[in-house]
Amino acid sequence: MSFVVVGEIDAPKLLSSREALVEQFYETTGRRDITFGDLVWVSKYRLVLSASCLNSYLIMINRILS
Repeated sequence: MSFVVVGEIDAPKLLSSREALVEQFYETTGRRDITFGDLVWVSKYRLVLSASCLNSYLIMINRILS
């Protein structure tokens, strides 16, 4: 599974450990029914989107998680 964390986050903390990233995912989504296996790769990535593109992206993420 791949996902992007956006908003005001503590990037160094999320990049520091698998547990920090998983906990942020749970806090943001409210979905504690999703289980995670091994963390294979994580990186800091800056994505620049227009407002309409960001809205479409967030709708897509919401559908995946629903």
